Amino acid sequence: MPARARCGGFSLLEVLVAFAVLAVTLGVLFQVFSTGLRTAMVAEEYGEATRMAESLLTEYAATRPLQAGDHSGSFDGTPYRWQAEISPMSTGDIAPGAAERFETYSISVRVSWSGGAGDRQVDLHTVRLEARP
Repeated sequence: MPARARCGGFSLLEVLVAFAVLAVTLGVLFQVFSTGLRTAMVAEEYGEATRMAESLLTEYAATRPLQAGDHSGSFDGTPYRWQAEISPMSTGDIAPGAAERFETYSISVRVSWSGGAGDRQVDLHTVRLEARP
């Protein structure tokens, strides 16, 4: 009688080790993908807030005459809030002759919103010259 040939295959221990390695690998991959998605969402929020802040700066740059003071509001239908601060600047030290012909204003805009990890904000600043009458 011929000797029985041993059947090839995996033992139960080898299969369990393979599943354990697969589970750890998939867990790490899912964590990497979810972190990437969260980062992309936060970047999109910052991009939208920056566009809104630039829009406000453009709006204030077109306002004639510019009024110093604090302004605030929110963008309808969005979680974004904004604050603008317009204040006169002293330019006497930088350009002594310009102070008689121009008024210089500092315009600061902050757009803020509540994100998953707390409050976030984008700050933009600019300077505007306005001819004196």
